Amino acid sequence: MPLIAALVPTHDRPELLAQRALASIAHQTRTPDYLVIVDDSSPTCRPANQRVAADLRCPGTRVVYLENRRTPGLSGAVNTALAWLQAEAPSSLVAMLDDDDAWEATYLERCKGALNENDLDMVAAGIVYHETGGKLRHLNSPPHLDVDELLVRNPHIQGSNLFVRLEKLLEAGGFDEAMVSTTDRDICIRLADLGTVNYGNIPDYLVHHHAEDDRPRLSSRGGDAKCAGLRYFYRKYAGRMTVGQRDAFLRRSRDLFGCDASAPVILPPPEEPLPSVSGHGDLLDLVVGSITSPDVGCVSNLLESLSREMVSRDDVDLKVVLLENGGHDWHSRKQLRDVIDRMSEQGLDIDLKTLEDQRRDAAAGFVDATEELLAGRKSIALSRTMLQQYLFQEAKPRPGSVVWILDDDVTLEGLVHDADGSIEIRRLDYVAAINDLKRAGHSVILGEVTGDPPLPILSCVRTQLVDLYHNLHQLASLRPEDPYPDRGDENRFARLENADYYYDLSRAGTRHLELPFWYQPNERGMTAERVLSELSSRVVTILGGIQVFRPLVQPTVGDPTRRLSPSTNRGPSTLVFDHQALREFPNAVPKVSGNDTRR
Repeated sequence: MPLIAALVPTHDRPELLAQRALASIAHQTRTPDYLVIVDDSSPTCRPANQRVAADLRCPGTRVVYLENRRTPGLSGAVNTALAWLQAEAPSSLVAMLDDDDAWEATYLERCKGALNENDLDMVAAGIVYHETGGKLRHLNSPPHLDVDELLVRNPHIQGSNLFVRLEKLLEAGGFDEAMVSTTDRDICIRLADLGTVNYGNIPDYLVHHHAEDDRPRLSSRGGDAKCAGLRYFYRKYAGRMTVGQRDAFLRRSRDLFGCDASAPVILPPPEEPLPSVSGHGDLLDLVVGSITSPDVGCVSNLLESLSREMVSRDDVDLKVVLLENGGHDWHSRKQLRDVIDRMSEQGLDIDLKTLEDQRRDAAAGFVDATEELLAGRKSIALSRTMLQQYLFQEAKPRPGSVVWILDDDVTLEGLVHDADGSIEIRRLDYVAAINDLKRAGHSVILGEVTGDPPLPILSCVRTQLVDLYHNLHQLASLRPEDPYPDRGDENRFARLENADYYYDLSRAGTRHLELPFWYQPNERGMTAERVLSELSSRVVTILGGIQVFRPLVQPTVGDPTRRLSPSTNRGPSTLVFDHQALREFPNAVPKVSGNDTRR
């Protein structure tokens, strides 16, 4: 039989947590197997909540106190608990309760009984709504999950009467951490959209929801949290609403909560652009280094872009050092040399460190690598360390030169998010930018990349599937001849708010995981039918590592020195101004079973 897990997120209310929510749980006729208290409180309040959890007496229940380690707020707290339950009790039934609400003593027993008797995945009981002055209202839970109704209003399902299988919550994606309020309707829509959730209601009023105005609440009229939640909800779902549903939603937001939910996102003004490529500045002595791979087309594209941007200029002296690492077979090695010969004829000065050079230099002690390590394709750590050693030797007799280490699968093209929300390839003055960065006085600067992130493919699939889900709903609500809406401003705002918006496993945050990005077609002014055709042809590339919805994009580029910040990363674009750093900081990584790890 599935276990029951009561989940109580709490925020700065230790007395109500103890006297109302937890007291009602302790008096259940069927106590939960787990009680997970997730603390989203301020640091000063957390010791009190810990004491409340430690002092609770609830026979047969394992009480667990967790601190919210995800996005601050209700959704991050709930997802912290869901992740813990997924590891500890993956088949459990989740019963949520706000810290200032309470259950009737038979609530858990009745919910589990209804779920078992009717083979359900989710049940919701009726609510006793407590208002200021002691006024009570009795709210019926809905007989079924109706997305059309949920898009307009809450049909009386909220955190405190949500009883659902954990596996269904996880399948729906968990709670949206970009949504600070209106989270209940959002998760119910996504549960209903699964098409596999068997839902039933309990007609009795078993949940006490306290809505008195004697304390701050997420649903307080005119409150920042409520307005932010309604505006985000509208941006997220307006594309699938009918005109009537939009009008009804906006009217209710205004009348009940004093909020204009249609308010547009507010974007900061764009930076002043860099000078055009026609402007020449100080002479730049530049040494570019890259490691080749089996796909010779990558290094060919890189060299083509270097030739296009640098060879014709009289203010740059360019040297390219390539470390051969594309394999030992004759065919691939010949292809690489053919590329180098062709690019040399175009004016590039290229020095290829061949496999034979590497063996000779390793035997002489110039690079630290055994014959065994050099026999196959070298790891990222070894090849990067060897490249740095060669670059040091090349730059040492060139005082003031700059070393630029580039992955072979990048090109010198920048995707820029313009002030009008559009994305376009922008030709940048790399020489001017590098000279500006050189004058900033730093030893090493890691550059950003645009387009597809240099990450394992499966690390970028989840978020794009979320995007696909919302974009298809939006397209389904349009007629073929309707103009496709331009929502570039929302994407730009999402990029500004979320550092690793493209990365499913980011340590920088989890706020972006259920936040949709809107497809931006190749041309503006396209019809919905043309966009659907274009999108359909591109969706299959997601599993090839292509960012269809969340390409890495820069804001309009201004002074590069204004955007510098400390970092511990190594990136696919690294500028080295202090040559000693090339020797003093090799690419050291742990070994597992004798093999270098990727990072």
